Amino acid sequence: MAPRPNFRIETLQTGSAITITVTGELDSATGAEMLERFEALATAPDAREVVLDLTGVSFIDSAG
Repeated sequence: MAPRPNFRIETLQTGSAITITVTGELDSATGAEMLERFEALATAPDAREVVLDLTGVSFIDSAG
């Protein structure tokens, strides 16, 4: 998938907590990338707490 200029996923690990920060538009073109990243981090053996920060999301598509 080609990168989308206004969509970004950043992660920050602090101890056993992982924060996933999503910025931009969350839609059918970007949702799979976010889900893949979330599942990989949430199932990591050292992840006790996963925070999904959507404050930077400007649009969420609910089609489908």
